This record gives sequence, structure tokens and C-alpha cells, in this order.
Amino acid sequence: SKIPLPAVFWEWVNDSVARLRQLFGSTTYHEVAGSPWADHFLELGEICFREIGLHLADCSVDISSLRSILDFGCGCGRVTRHFASLDIPTLAGCDYNPA
Repeated sequence: SKIPLPAVFWEWVNDSVARLRQLFGSTTYHEVAGSPWADHFLELGEICFREIGLHLADCSVDISSLRSILDFGCGCGRVTRHFASLDIPTLAGCDYNPA
């Protein structure tokens, strides 16, 4: 049997989903992040961005020194959007999925 959840929970769910649809259109974000929650989806994008920076640092590359970035398989730009804060001259993303 299902446990009834309070109305405030469903309001939060609906707000979360609406925010994602506003940010990313019809992208199936739950398939990417494994969760329908906007905060979780966006947080994972930021975590991935930081991980990329750490891996580059392990290779003695300062992420802010890059002159161009191509995010191949960028999806809706969940990770790519964080590179914009670095003021990199050329930032591009491409994805095969039209969603």
C-alpha cells in the first residue's frame, strides 16, 4: 500500500519539475540524473564541472587557462553552463538528441 504524502510535498515536486521544464524545455532530465528533482539535477551538473577541473589539475592543466571547450554530448547544458563563469573565449556544445 502507498503512504499518502502531504500536499506540500507534491507542491514542491510540481515546482521542481516546472523549474526544470522552464530551464531545459522538454529534456528528459530524470533520465540523465536518475531523479526528477531539479535541485538534484542541477547539483550533479555542478559536481561534474568541479570533477572535470580536478582531473585537469591532476594533469597540470588550469581549467581557467583553456581557450576553447567543446562539450560533445552536452545534452541540455547542465555541465556546460558552469564553464561560462570562466570567461573562456570559445565554448560550444553539441548533442545528437533534439530534445
